[in-house]
Amino acid sequence: EAPVPVVVQAPVPVIMEAPVLVVVEAPVPVVAPTSPPAGLGPDGKARSGAGPTVASGRAGPPQPAPVQKAKLDQAPVPPPPPVVAQPPPFPYKYAGRQQQSSGRTVYFLTKSNKLYTVEVGQVLDKLYSIDGEEDGQLTVTYLPLDRKQTISVGSPS
Repeated sequence: EAPVPVVVQAPVPVIMEAPVLVVVEAPVPVVAPTSPPAGLGPDGKARSGAGPTVASGRAGPPQPAPVQKAKLDQAPVPPPPPVVAQPPPFPYKYAGRQQQSSGRTVYFLTKSNKLYTVEVGQVLDKLYSIDGEEDGQLTVTYLPLDRKQTISVGSPS
């Protein structure tokens, strides 16, 4: 193996103002070719009718790794389903309702020992809109996610 000069820039103590270039000689490995270069036969001699011969004893560039072909009979992997954000549980408890003489229904809800009165169309705590009642279920929408939730209010009166 023949030594090959390698140039390395190294910092020098503050005695000098400019860095010093240091030349280090390191052996460079020579890789034997796996097949003779183009135009040469297995014995290393030029084949007749072949192009120019290579006179140096150096190996050619490294050969790329073989490319593996994808199997066409495999079905592609489907992407995972999108994650749908769920609203938090409705924090209010149904406490009752009262039918007004005007025909509107007032719903009584409790949270942390406080009583809230709401009607259809109102927004509660800027988070829930009161949408309506059907078949004993009060429907509310959690506004940040625009997701509907139902609360059992018993059978309609």
